[in-house]
Amino acid sequence: MKYIKLNLEKGPSGIIYPSVYHTVPLQGGYITEKDSGKGTMLLWGDNKSIDKYLGHSAVTELTKKEAIAYSEAHEERRLKVTDQALVDFLKIKALLGKPFTEEEEAAIDIDNPEGGFTKTKIFADQIKNL
Repeated sequence: MKYIKLNLEKGPSGIIYPSVYHTVPLQGGYITEKDSGKGTMLLWGDNKSIDKYLGHSAVTELTKKEAIAYSEAHEERRLKVTDQALVDFLKIKALLGKPFTEEEEAAIDIDNPEGGFTKTKIFADQIKNL
């Protein structure tokens, strides 16, 4: 498994991609750098596929550790509501000053996949266990 960072540059007719981008699909995602606002893509794939991208001026090969560090530095995990009715119920209960049950406490734990909230995943989360 290899990882690359693809710097996205705008040309007269839109974003310029390496020609291989349209014929050799990889997995990954788009990132907007927090500080500069530049667009990049972090991508991963098998060695043979990644090797076809190398050599293009917009492509930088990264180690897994570098890819994770870049993702952590430039992406944010956002809070996401997964059960709006449950969230509304808990909000009303809290406004009324009523205590939460053990199950309701678990529902507001963002690390509980069965709860009413979760965090979005970033690129680093996708590749940590590859």
